[in-house]
Formats: sequence, C-alpha cells, structure tokens
Amino acid sequence: MNQNQIEPYLTASKNVREGVAGVVSTQGFKKLTSRRLFQFLYLLRYLEHLHSVLILFEENKYNSAFALRRVLFDTYLRGMWISRCATNEMIESARKNNFNFKKKDFPENRKELQKAVATTAQDSALDRESTMYSRASGFVHSGLYETAMYAIRNNPKVSEHLFRNARRTLRNITIRLLQLSLDFYVQMLRDATTSRPNGVLGIEELMSCTTSLQTIAKQYRLDLARIDGRPTSA
Repeated sequence: MNQNQIEPYLTASKNVREGVAGVVSTQGFKKLTSRRLFQFLYLLRYLEHLHSVLILFEENKYNSAFALRRVLFDTYLRGMWISRCATNEMIESARKNNFNFKKKDFPENRKELQKAVATTAQDSALDRESTMYSRASGFVHSGLYETAMYAIRNNPKVSEHLFRNARRTLRNITIRLLQLSLDFYVQMLRDATTSRPNGVLGIEELMSCTTSLQTIAKQYRLDLARIDGRPTSA
C-alpha cells in the first residue's frame, strides 16, 4: 500500500489527538469525585493507546496498529460504562480496593459491557465495531492469517483492502476519542453547575474546554469531507 493513501487521514487524526491532549492537560486529579477520576483515567489511557496507534501507522506497522484497535475499543467501552452505567457504590468500592471492581459488579464479558453502554450511548456504530473485535483477535494473538493478509502489499487487492481497513480504523478510533473527551467534560460541567466536586477547573474553564473540543470535532468533520472530496456546509 502506498503510505500517501492514508497520510491525510493520519494527519487529521493526529490533529485531533494533539488538540484533545492540549485540552486534557489543563485538568488535574485534585478534587475529582471517584466517578470522574475513573473516567479521566480511562480517557488518559485511550489517549496513550491512540498515540501509539498513530505512531505505528506512521511507521507502516499495520498489524500491530490493528491489534491496538481492539484495545482501544475495550478502553472506550470501560470509560463509557464508568460514565453512564456504574453505580456510585460500585465505583467507591473499587476505589477503596486499589481501583479493582468486584466480579459481581463488573459486566462478565465484553459483549455484556457493550450491551450496557449501548443502552445509554445510543450509538449504532457499536455493533459495527464489534464485528471487528473477533477478527482483531488474530492481530492481538499473532494469528497467521491476519499476518499473511497484508504480506504482499504491492498486490492491488491487498493494498486496497489494507487502505480501507486503515482508513476505517483511523476514523473509528478518532471519533471514539472525541466521544470520551466530550462526555467527560460535559459531565464535569454538570457537576460544577450542581455544586458537586469537579476538580481544579471552574465553570468558565470547563465551558471553554467543552467549546474547544466541539471546535476540534467540527474541524475533524471538515477535514474528512475535504479529504474525501465531499461538499461541506458552512
């Protein structure tokens, strides 16, 4: 595959990651409630994993990059579950137990976790992403079929499949980052307006963070439309 085929998508994703990382850097751990602390930690973990994926794509390490997509999906689901599904009692108990949830509190498997998140996130893309999950197992566990799939990159069919997979991966993982970060700051803003502990930022600063993330998301949408040659609305 010609690296130039995914370079514009890679650049757009890098811009989002850097923008979100800049916003997140203004937030600290101080005074966060247990729920927001857990949510923030998953956001930080997602940022780190996504950065690794972008570096791997940049270095043409596609199999390793695709393996991390599964890790990113796991991280996204857990972050959203903390944000929207876990009870305060579950979270407080986990915090006292070195951040480990009791077996009876945490969903038994990834499918149960996804089902719980889907009831709140209203995201049909979760089902499409889950179809990737089992296939990505091969990338995670060094499946020979997945490794062989892209062994001959100068083959037109192989190259086109790799390009589509890379582009889809970059889009999905970038949108997930925007969802996690926006959800975190919107929830923080709600906490602040109800006088709950909300960390080191005031309402005005939280509003500014949320606005900045919305601007990053809008620019990403415009970048994708430009790259794909689609018309954009003002």
